[in-house]
Amino acid sequence: MKRTMKKRLCLFVVATPLLFPSKIMAQDKVVVNTGADLVSGIYWRSQNLGGMSIFCF
Repeated sequence: MKRTMKKRLCLFVVATPLLFPSKIMAQDKVVVNTGADLVSGIYWRSQNLGGMSIFCF
């Protein structure tokens, strides 16, 4: 029974890329997005964690 399961798993691993081919394409440019938010207060799980803050992302 274990051999049958291993055979099925091997078949699945081998067949999956053949059934769902994917294209990998190079990106021409690197895109970077930045930003900042000014918030009047930070609340997390009903706790006040601070006053005015700036979040950078």
